[in-house]
This record gives sequence, structure tokens and C-alpha cells, in this order.
Amino acid sequence: MIAAYRKRSVRISILSMMIALFPLFICAEEDERTWRVAQAPLRFSLQVDRSPTHPSAGYFVEILDGGLLPEPAFRTYAFSENGTPLDSYVLWHNPEGKLALVIEYAENTSQIELYLQQAQQYRLWSTTTDLTPSGILVTDPTTASFDAAADLAQFGRVNHRVHYLQKAGVRRAPLSIGGDETGRPRPASFYHLVHVVSQDPGRTWIAPFILEGDSYIRVNRQRLSPYERIEKWGGTGDWVDIQEGPNLLEIFHTVPGERPFYEDTRGLVYLTWRTPNATMEELGGVRSDELPMAGTSRMETRVIRENEIMQSGHTSVAHITARNHIPIGLIQYEEPRVFWVEEEVPLLIYHFEARLPPGQQADFTWVLPDGTRQAGKRLKWIFPALQEYTIQLQTTSARGTLSQDYVFFGFSTRETRLDRSSDLQAFRAALLNMVTNIPAESEAIFAWPASIWRNLIRTLEPQQDPMLLEVLFTYHENAMAEHLSEPEMHALQDVFIERKAAINPEHALRWIRRFGRSAEDETRRDMLTIQMAEVYLFYLHDLDRAEEILRDSERARLDTPQRLLRIRLGDIALLRGDLNLATRYYAEVQNHTRMRRAEGNPLLQEAIRPLLGPATEQELSHDWRVRAVVETAASESVQSLLAQDYVWEAREMLYEWERHIPLSKISGDFLLRKAQLYARMQNPIPAIRMLRAFCTTVEGSNYLPEAAMMLLEMMRTHDWPHDEIREIGEKLQDQLAFHPVASEIQDFLESL
Repeated sequence: MIAAYRKRSVRISILSMMIALFPLFICAEEDERTWRVAQAPLRFSLQVDRSPTHPSAGYFVEILDGGLLPEPAFRTYAFSENGTPLDSYVLWHNPEGKLALVIEYAENTSQIELYLQQAQQYRLWSTTTDLTPSGILVTDPTTASFDAAADLAQFGRVNHRVHYLQKAGVRRAPLSIGGDETGRPRPASFYHLVHVVSQDPGRTWIAPFILEGDSYIRVNRQRLSPYERIEKWGGTGDWVDIQEGPNLLEIFHTVPGERPFYEDTRGLVYLTWRTPNATMEELGGVRSDELPMAGTSRMETRVIRENEIMQSGHTSVAHITARNHIPIGLIQYEEPRVFWVEEEVPLLIYHFEARLPPGQQADFTWVLPDGTRQAGKRLKWIFPALQEYTIQLQTTSARGTLSQDYVFFGFSTRETRLDRSSDLQAFRAALLNMVTNIPAESEAIFAWPASIWRNLIRTLEPQQDPMLLEVLFTYHENAMAEHLSEPEMHALQDVFIERKAAINPEHALRWIRRFGRSAEDETRRDMLTIQMAEVYLFYLHDLDRAEEILRDSERARLDTPQRLLRIRLGDIALLRGDLNLATRYYAEVQNHTRMRRAEGNPLLQEAIRPLLGPATEQELSHDWRVRAVVETAASESVQSLLAQDYVWEAREMLYEWERHIPLSKISGDFLLRKAQLYARMQNPIPAIRMLRAFCTTVEGSNYLPEAAMMLLEMMRTHDWPHDEIREIGEKLQDQLAFHPVASEIQDFLESL
């Protein structure tokens, strides 16, 4: 959190700058037709988003202060699009937060100009004005007391945590208070400012329903004294004379405690009424003879309807202009995504943006709560939720630097899903922005909550841009190692190497060597050696170097790395066109692989067990039916996972499939499914090379026609030389001359 003394110094520096540059803005004085209030240092251009339901409700306007607005107070001057003056009054002002005011409604206008001029006192709204602002909930989250709630009804300056929201209620209770809408927990004091218009004015029975906390209500400044008049729903209330036209209705509510409001969806208080000429249908119908008070209405009141509640119009700030031409950045942001799993600390992804008026230029610097600084117009950052934060925007031009603080509480109701690729990408993009701007080995990154690291793992996708992991491994590897387990670190290394190899194989080799030097486990070093051979094999197409690396690491044992090593030797043989040698390597691994129930991918075991029925572990280890069923189950599972965008899970499935039944590469459709995976990963080179070897080496396979078309399509999609595509296509056409796919190949070649 930015220190309080720094906030004070920000305000002092802004005022000093404005005083020092006073001669400048006199010299650069604009035409009076464009700057309507000569002594006003600030102008806000407001875009009308929504008109009021009744003209007298005007527009409710919120403006960020954060050290920008004049002190000790100010007067506001508003003008419509055609320059007509509009009445405007301050409602509340939180200098560390926002200014709230109401502006007179202007017909046929889409923009409003608002000027602020320094003054000793605000021009406050009161019931004596012609404006009736409505549907505004004001919350003080620092205490639960009627004194605090009553202070909010005095308007003007409020404490640094008070905030406002234009909201009358919810669908089921259009006039109600549900809690602190920003997500802050109890305690809280509320003031609800509403104007209602009855279509049936006169003596009206108003019945409040208090679900939690304590309330009192005022109607036209007269406090209700509820009592039980009748033993019915809505029978406890008070009589009020409702006038024709606007009626001021105010709710004062307090809630003690510490629990979050979002844990209870019942709400706190809502209002109902019975108008003078209410019908039986409005009050729930007629009571039956079996009930007390038979023949009367079922309820004594009904909820106050939405069309009976005035709603002020709404505006948003389009840009801010200073009279002295100092550029002022307007802070904007979209509702943050929330990542929340089980008992972890919720995380919020905020996207902030700074906007300048047309024609102005400046540089922006964002200062984060931990002191990290980021330059640029946009800021993407991850904040642990349910905490108070202050960020600062510094706008720098030739005239100096102006700073604004923005205070917020981390909370969001926006839906975020870990199975939606756009949400995963948003998390990674924000994390990349953070690790790029946080200094290497900074204490800030060591202090991250575990949920950030957990979501780094959850959002892994084999097709992701490697930049995030490259920055992490380059500058923050110690912090990663402190928060992640060894298998998680290895998983991140594997994803990074695979993506890096597709982009720059030589760089991938350097990273493999670096990871190998720090690896303490022999098995991990063996796996990295195999990955080095794979880079030469699939990306650099240096089969001799790949074989040399594998031979140097070959051992007698057949543990996981050694099984994979022999499979890669089989791949080299297949790429060289030696089907017999490839078959021998694949068979050697397969014959030594016991398919224990507890081994391998759980998805495979879950798929094959129902199909095979009861069987002993020994039978499962040797029965040929197991291999056939596993191949079918694995193939279908990979296709299903890819269709649902579970790329990482499909990759893991293929890894288990290859490790247990490598002969599927020449007798099954393993290479077809792997080609689909690599196409999704935007990494086609390994798939194209293995498919090409399969199509030109393995004859008589039922999967050859599908493999041939997949190979040609992948080569064309990824800009393979047309001469090379045509050459392989003509060979496949001859090879499959008596199969219907031959005509498809012919059509394909003609389309090149």
C-alpha cells in the first residue's frame, strides 16, 4: 500500500505545479467559446450512457479524485452539448476515492462539459433543489453505527473508505440493500437515497423487512415508527402520506460482524408497501376459508415495483482537460477476471488503461502497491482479492509530472473458467506483464501467494508463447523453486523446451544444457538428454547427432527414461526408412512394459477395465486384448480431449500411450493423433516428419490413407515448399492407386 505521506505529497505537488504554471495557462488561454469557466482549472468531458427515468432525477456522475481535484473544496459548472448551463450539485466527496454529484437532465444531448473551480465550500445537493437523485447506495465499510449512516445523509466530505453505487435493489426486491457491493466484509453502515413515485398516491402502509442488522427509514424526512398492525406478511410497518410526484425515501442501515456479504445472498433489508387502492391480486389473492381472516388479502403489502422507483441517468468520463494544458491521464479499467479454486486466495486480473484527450501526448508510469513501476498506457496486473489497494498513475509531459492515486478493493463477480482458453491466456498475459516489470529476485515475487503459482501450473498449455516461462526461468528461478515442487518445475521446463524448440532449436539446446547442469536427479538428467536428442531429431533433422546423444546415454536398465530412449532410437530408424529396426526397438520396449493397473495414465485404466471385465493383474500384463483396447481408448480419448481444448491432457495421454505401446506408431493410429496434437500446438515439424516416414515406409496399414491426406494438408497449411508437397503427393498417389483416396490426392495436387 502506498504510504499516506506520499499521498499528501502528491496533492501538494499537484497544487504547487498549478500555481507555478499559472502564467503559462494565461499565455495559452483558449478561446472562451471552448473554455466556458475562466477560473476553472479542470474540465471533464462526460459521455451520457443512460437517460433518467424522470427528468428531475438528473444524471448521477462519479469522478476519480486521488489527489487531482482542487482543495479545500470546489464549485461545479455543467453545460450541455449546445452550451446551455445545467444545475449541478455535489453529493459526496472522498478525496482519496471519488467525487459523486448530480447534474440536471438535458434533453437531446449526448455529452456534458463539467468544470471544477476551487472554492472554500461545496455547493451541496439538498431537498430544496429541483433535482431528485435516486437509486444511490452509499456505504461506509469502517463501522456499524447509525451515527455513521446519518453522517452520509449530510452529504459533502466523507471518510477515505466511503464509496457510492447507483443501485436501487435487485430484481426480486427492486428497493433493497444487499450488502457492500464492492465485496468488502462487515461491519458496514449504509445510506440509501431513493425517490419514489406512486401511481396511487395517498395514505400508504410501508412495511420494511429487515433480514440482518438494524434499520430505520425516513419518508419525506419523516422517520417511520413500525408497529405490528395485523398478523400477516407485511403487517408490521407504519402509515405514510405519499404525495403525487417524487417522494424522498431514505434507508439507514447498520450491520456489525466480520463475515463477507457475498456468503449470504438473502440481502439485508427490503421495502414493501400497500397503496390506497391496492387490489386483491396485487396482495397475493384472497385467503381461503381454512385460513385466519378468510376473505381478506393473503398479504398486507407488496414489493415496491421497479417502475415506481426513480432512476437517475448515468454518465462516464470520456477525458480530462487541464486549463494549463498539463496532460492528465484518465484511469479506466474493465471488470476483473477472478481465479478462485477451493481454499486458495482468490486472484483478480485487472486491466487498467490511461486515456488522454485527442491531440495530447504524454508518457505514463504506473506505481504498484509493492513499489514496482511500469511504463506504458496499459497495465495488466494480478492482485490477491479481498484487500485494499492503491495504485498510482504518473502522467509526464514537457510541462511536468502529474500523479493520481486510485484506491480500490479487490473483488469481482465476473465468471472465469479454467477450461476456457481465453481466461487461461488472460492469466498468463497478466503474469508475463508482472514478471517482466518486477526486478530480478525481488522480494515482491517471493511474497506472492501460493495461488499465483498454482494457477501458473493450471493454466499451462503446450501451445502457449514461451516468453512467460523464459522470463521466469531467466530472472525469477529461485522464487519458482521456493514455491513449486520438483515435478512442477520439471513440467514447466518441459513445456518451455518444447515450445522453444519449435521457435528456435539452438536456443532450446542451450536451455536444456542449463537445466541439466542444475538437475540433481539422474533420471531427470536422462530425460533432458533425450529432449536434447529430440531437438536434433525433429527440429534440426540431424539424425546422426541425435543417435550419438542417445547411444552415449544408453544403459542396460529399462526404466522410464531408457524406454523412451529406445523409442527415440526406433523413431530414428523409422525416419531413415528402416522399418525392421524401428519395429525391433518398439517391440523391445513393449515386451518389457508391464501394464500394471496402478501404472500409467488413469484415464487409460478407467477406459479399459469396463471393456475387459474381471481380470487379474497378470492377465492384464500379457493379454493382447488389453493392447487393442488401450489403443482404441487412447485414440478416442485424445480426440475427445482436443475437441474440448484440453491440449495438455491430450499431450499427457499420448505420452502414456507411446510409452506403453510404441508399436502403435507403425500398426495403429498413434502418429495421426499426435499430428492432430502438434497441429493444435502450432508445432507441425515433428508431426510432418513422422507422418512422412510412416507414409513412405509402412505399407498396407489401414491408417495409411488418412495419414496421407493429413500429411499433405499439414504441409500446405504450414507453407511447405510446393515442389516437395507435389513430390510426396505423387508418390502417395501411386502407392494408393487402388484406394478411393487417390482421387482426393489428385484434387489436392491440382489445388496447389
